[in-house]
Amino acid sequence: MKKYLLLLCLCMMGNAVFAQPVSFNSRKIVQSQPGNNFEKTNRLIVSDTIKKTGLYTQAYARELVHKDESQTRRLVNQAKLNSLAYMQDLRNDPLISNEDYRSKETEEQKNLLFIIDSLETRHAIHRNTVLSRVYRKQDWFLPAFYSGQAIMFYTEQEENDKKFFSNTLLNYNSTDQKISLFNEIFNDYFGPVRIGVGFMLTSTSKDSIIATKEKKDLVQKIASGGGNFNISAGMPFLKFTEEDQVVKIKSSIQIKTGLDIPKTGETTADYGFFSDLGINTSFYSEGVFKNISLYATSKLSYITGNAQFEKRLTANNFFMSQLSVGIAVKDMFRVRMDFYQGNDFVRSSFPATVSFEIFTGR
Repeated sequence: MKKYLLLLCLCMMGNAVFAQPVSFNSRKIVQSQPGNNFEKTNRLIVSDTIKKTGLYTQAYARELVHKDESQTRRLVNQAKLNSLAYMQDLRNDPLISNEDYRSKETEEQKNLLFIIDSLETRHAIHRNTVLSRVYRKQDWFLPAFYSGQAIMFYTEQEENDKKFFSNTLLNYNSTDQKISLFNEIFNDYFGPVRIGVGFMLTSTSKDSIIATKEKKDLVQKIASGGGNFNISAGMPFLKFTEEDQVVKIKSSIQIKTGLDIPKTGETTADYGFFSDLGINTSFYSEGVFKNISLYATSKLSYITGNAQFEKRLTANNFFMSQLSVGIAVKDMFRVRMDFYQGNDFVRSSFPATVSFEIFTGR
């Protein structure tokens, strides 16, 4: 109980500091208390554009982050002092045995680490939120420099979903009658770069010829975005998403690496590895209630793999373009058509398909 009461007090103090500099629902700076030394605000906000959008100059963002960082350090130091004082009182209590003291000391150390971690997490979220609102004249090109801006680009939320198994996609390809299950186990952000780790399971082709079956299975994995185990890295490239735009545009640079795990009894030399480097550009339009979206996505990629990949696919080191058009219903499901273009191998191996996708987790 002591832990949660102390944490509540600290978080209330932290939230008060967080709320002092600015109201995110307002388009102007709010001076909530006298003596906060925000006289520089009018000088730092230098254009009508910033006033209208509620964005910050870099100087003002640095000031907000610095103030919150200083306050976080004070709260951490205060928590340490309170913990020391509490342990000193226990040591001086004649009714506390040595065994009870050691037990309470261990518990207090855990409580202190929990409080410090909570304060530092709150500061990190605050920092990302502030830096994501830094005004830049050409924010349509390379629109993310900080992780907070990348989170806004990919999720359109100020905080990222940190749950395991947060992005699950079940795909049914009507042309080949194959089902694939993709799950992104976890994702994180390193500055503007988003990194995700996931796995994919696909149904086996019914073709009786083993070589043809392996080829079709691998084609399905390439079209669906990865191997049995895959790692992806992406960075925002272009962004035109103003509220008054009928059609919004997002583009990102992305590289995916896929690894096919050998079946039981096969040697490690049978690992199939491939990478997919490309540019994804999405055009989409949302309804008034944002329940239904119409979209088109184009992707130009270069695909290469190891010898085992080439053996199964009978091709390697090739360019491929993909155009997808479809309709999405919230974060529940979508229907799309895919068209592929490239060399003779791409045109013969990647026919136009109709896919049904269900998002089972978010």
